[in-house]
Amino acid sequence: MQAIFTIPASEFDNSLFEKIKSLLKANGEGAEVVISVRPKSRYAEELKKSIAEADSGENCTVFTVEEFESFYKPQ
Repeated sequence: MQAIFTIPASEFDNSLFEKIKSLLKANGEGAEVVISVRPKSRYAEELKKSIAEADSGENCTVFTVEEFESFYKPQ
């Protein structure tokens, strides 16, 4: 059995877990429950892209602590 539930965050509560639990009991087999959150804004997608770039070193500026300190001037 496979089911996909798309619900708003406001309905994500204890009663939802009870409903899922009752479905799993009725099935009688082992189960895997996966919860996926879809970002609503471009910010999340841009953040994922930036993290991937940082991990790969793409579009990154690398400098030593000394180089950083030479650019940083406390006021």
